[in-house]
Amino acid sequence: MNLSALGLLDEKSPPIFYRVQFAQDGVWEQAVRYTLSPGQSHLHISPSHLPSMTNPSVEFFFRLGSGRRCFIGARPPHVGPPKTVDQFVRSAIDISTQDRPVTFDEVLEWLRGLSSTVWQPFSGCPDFLELGIADHWKSAGSAKLWRKSFKESWDSQVMTQLQLHLVSNTRNYIALETAFQTPFEHWLGLEVSEEQEQSQGRYQLDRACLDDLVRVILS
Repeated sequence: MNLSALGLLDEKSPPIFYRVQFAQDGVWEQAVRYTLSPGQSHLHISPSHLPSMTNPSVEFFFRLGSGRRCFIGARPPHVGPPKTVDQFVRSAIDISTQDRPVTFDEVLEWLRGLSSTVWQPFSGCPDFLELGIADHWKSAGSAKLWRKSFKESWDSQVMTQLQLHLVSNTRNYIALETAFQTPFEHWLGLEVSEEQEQSQGRYQLDRACLDDLVRVILS
């Protein structure tokens, strides 16, 4: 997947970090969130406030130069003893609490370090593409738009069959998630909706944006 073509490696207008969150068993509705306050350059998280989880996932959130949001997520390569899980959580906290803003490239490097093999995050063909509402994947319901097993190019007709909340909703912005299963579960989420000017708090799917992103991701 070409991250540059998606506008994620733009040195003139790089993604700006603003939040990290952790969820037990992938339940993002109940995530533990740490968000930068206005004017704050980096997060301050007390060791006593670290999330205690047995099956954690983490997501790092960035705002793009276009104003839209994106996030990088991962689960530990293997859910093992508490020490292993604790190291995963602490390493994500450590990169988020540097004395300067964490960069998109640094999170990519953090991902590389989670595996003992030499690899590049988000390389090759994804396993599936999924559309959902940010932080409401389980409660609202999501839709798999494409799977590797389809072995065919993108068919935009799938967008005519979406549930209404994936077209317009007031919960949160709509995101396209590109998911990879190897060498461990990791994913990239990209906002594909616009907040309506005449109805603030309502997000409308940007079909043209979604279609363009899918074609770039699968090219």
